[in-house]
Amino acid sequence: MLEKIDKGYSPDEKYIVTIGQTKYFIRLSDMKYHEKRKIEFSLLRELEKQGVQTHKAIEYKRDANLSVMLLSYIEGTPADEIIKNLSDMEKFTIGFAAGKELRKIHQLQAPHPMNREAEQRKKFNYYLSEYQKVRFKIPQEQKILDYINHNFHLLKDRPVTLLHDDFHLGHIIIFNRDFNGVIDFNGLILEIPIMIFIIFPCLAEDLVFLIGLDKLMVISQRHLMILFGGYSPYMQP
Repeated sequence: MLEKIDKGYSPDEKYIVTIGQTKYFIRLSDMKYHEKRKIEFSLLRELEKQGVQTHKAIEYKRDANLSVMLLSYIEGTPADEIIKNLSDMEKFTIGFAAGKELRKIHQLQAPHPMNREAEQRKKFNYYLSEYQKVRFKIPQEQKILDYINHNFHLLKDRPVTLLHDDFHLGHIIIFNRDFNGVIDFNGLILEIPIMIFIIFPCLAEDLVFLIGLDKLMVISQRHLMILFGGYSPYMQP
């Protein structure tokens, strides 16, 4: 049986294939994404070695027009579709489990040294040039720019790990009212762990739902430990 998946923003075509009692997840990609999908497939295999609860990478093929990624299927429903129907304790348990998986993901180091200071300077200079083209100006912008420029050195020799970069309720799978895995490493990046907090406002809101809170919390080390199941990028493994 073949079932097409339309949810998500990826340009890939995605299908659930059922053979006998076993389900598989298939992703078809245009060849222009070949290198990226090949890296994603390899990293999924590395995540399996780390014990991360996600798709198992089974096979990767390509031809002249497209690439095919065959993965195991994770049974369940995205958390954003059913989280409001769960009890506070169930939400907390799921959030705690998701945090533990996030910690495992961040144990995967970059395969080669990366100069984050130079790369972030290049990225910052591009954003700055685009910002300077518009009429809107941030109050006291020079203080902000000076602060950034004076602290680039802090990025030197920082550890670089794998980040999911899209870690939210829609990519957390629930089965039988319990955590069953994290999916969609389509946007994965290699970065310093603290960069995950660039998207923290929406991430925190999602995980606050998971632990049953009804309002956004003031972020502190204690709250980070609650939201991430005892994990913070600042902490040693």
